[in-house]
Amino acid sequence: MRTICPVALVGLLVTGAPGLAGAQSPPLWGKLPPGPHAVGYRTSWQLDYSRRYNTTFDDKTTYAPGKAPRPILVNLWYPAGNVADAKRMPHRDYLDVRSDDPRLAKFANKLADYNRGVIAKEVMGKPPAGLTDREKALLDRFLDTPTACVRDAAPAPGPFPLVIYHAGAGSSYEDNAVLCEFLASHGFVVLGSAFQEGGGKSFNTDNREGSAQDLAFLIAHARQLPNVDWGRVGLVGHSAGAQAALVFGSQAGSAMDAVVSLDTTQDYQGVSSPLWDFPAQVMRNEKNFTCPLLMVAGPDAFFELADSLRHAERYYLTIPDVGHNDYITQGNIRNERLYQLRVGDPKPVAARAKEKTALERARAGYQAVCVYILRFLEAKLKGDAAGADFLAKQYRDTKFGDGAPHVEYVPPGRTGPDPYREGGVLPPTPRQLRPLLREQGSKKAIALLRRFREEAATHPIFAGNFALFLVGDLLDQGRTEDALAFRDYYRESDLDCGTVFMKLGKGYQDMGLAKLAAAYYKRVLLLEPANREAADRLKELGEKSRNAGGR
Repeated sequence: MRTICPVALVGLLVTGAPGLAGAQSPPLWGKLPPGPHAVGYRTSWQLDYSRRYNTTFDDKTTYAPGKAPRPILVNLWYPAGNVADAKRMPHRDYLDVRSDDPRLAKFANKLADYNRGVIAKEVMGKPPAGLTDREKALLDRFLDTPTACVRDAAPAPGPFPLVIYHAGAGSSYEDNAVLCEFLASHGFVVLGSAFQEGGGKSFNTDNREGSAQDLAFLIAHARQLPNVDWGRVGLVGHSAGAQAALVFGSQAGSAMDAVVSLDTTQDYQGVSSPLWDFPAQVMRNEKNFTCPLLMVAGPDAFFELADSLRHAERYYLTIPDVGHNDYITQGNIRNERLYQLRVGDPKPVAARAKEKTALERARAGYQAVCVYILRFLEAKLKGDAAGADFLAKQYRDTKFGDGAPHVEYVPPGRTGPDPYREGGVLPPTPRQLRPLLREQGSKKAIALLRRFREEAATHPIFAGNFALFLVGDLLDQGRTEDALAFRDYYRESDLDCGTVFMKLGKGYQDMGLAKLAAAYYKRVLLLEPANREAADRLKELGEKSRNAGGR
């Protein structure tokens, strides 16, 4: 999921915010234009007495004896008043979530330790104990970098719209700090939390019912803040956090006025895939999803789930050259640190130049996403005319699949793309190919792919992930003959879907994710009924499941 036009993007970032381009951006912001406000930040703890919670730490002690309330971390970015020359908080201070409450002191320290380990692994690719001296120095340099925040600064008079940010699974609660700071500088109050797993099994994010209850709690808590306009509420989520955002937005009586989904990872697959459980819940409650929705993903996404939300207006922003974690601050820092680690490698100059170009494109893509989110929220939560004009024009006329960001606007009432015009000079988009296949069959769809394969080889419909997910979706829908036809077609370009499905199944099995592994082994057997290894592994998983009582 990677390809962008960095030079053009940089120009758009500067011109997209009149009067702000001359302001000084914080070090991690790149070319993002600061807003008119200083950024304040504070962290606090709240207790939700409507839910029980407990967890056992690695030293076998527990969070609390007996019946205990759920601890809710509240991270707050907000427009601040005049901070003059006040010192900006270093990034490492995001890990300072200590509490004087004896009930919370140990829990807060353990949560900070967990997130410290996540940051090391996500930024440097290793847990803290495995870092070399050079890697530790690069990590410390990042953690010591000043943010835009002045801790506990006096808030600017509001009220300001509220935006809640939800990180993805396995991430840290500050993983998209630049976006949160950026929005606060432009007049939004931003709330974040740890969203820890509801049953206390780990500090990983919950992403389902526990997250929904945390989101409701945070909205109620924000109602008590003097500079928050509760009447205007937005929600931004990344990855599993984006899944949680879609689920929450589809709840009856949802308080959401705008939702932003950053790469759910499901956007590239059909809603019938057994790898996901949340699409069914969202589709079951689609009538409740009435607020504007911004979906952000790679060009090979086809947004089948979002297309089902017919009561909402939707914006599908696709960004080439941006990987899954490049939609958040942490992923961009990782790209830079790993590039710095490779400085001095005995590689050809051309290879180094290619790495640098990829780094710059991902960074430009992230900044473009941040600006688009800002304009979307300004238009939908503030009723800002300039924001609405931006949405009406920006990336709407770019050529899809041509290496530039692109936006498809879907008005309420629509549940699919414009049909592909036979004989067109451009290939169908990923959204167009699926209904074409459904209505005209695999023979005609494959003939269309053959027609464009050489002259448009870099188009998203020829991406490896798109091919794999297409075959997988056909198998999940019971359309095995069509899947076999596409399997044979993709073999012509040296992609064997069965072999890749087998590798994925083994990978998930090694990680202990039996359900996902079994789904891939079943796909292999539908393509290759005589595959003995897939059959044996599927049988092994079934036996283990029965021995564990069906869990």
